[in-house]
Amino acid sequence: MKRDIYKLLAEKYQVVQENPLETEITSDGGHKSDHNVEMARTKSHQVMEIAPKLHEILEKMDADAPLKAWMVTHVTQAADMLQDVLAKLEEETEEIEHVAAEEKTHEEEEE
Repeated sequence: MKRDIYKLLAEKYQVVQENPLETEITSDGGHKSDHNVEMARTKSHQVMEIAPKLHEILEKMDADAPLKAWMVTHVTQAADMLQDVLAKLEEETEEIEHVAAEEKTHEEEEE
């Protein structure tokens, strides 16, 4: 049973490797592509354009300059949410790579 799980995860890992970030593994073990990744890429590109401009403006402001509370809240929430997404994606990537490496080691031991 454990071997079957490793084999399934290794197969899923191979699918993800062929189309990284564009593949969603479905609950039945299949895979599909959708537009979520495309939208996330577009928005992350937008963040890359906005963040330096925002940072530049904030750097020019005095530390005690007035800044509306909603602005601080939005920047804080955006940063926190982006960090959460990054952490989860890194965790999932590491998990898939770990399982694939274990499967490869197991296959090599069988040979």
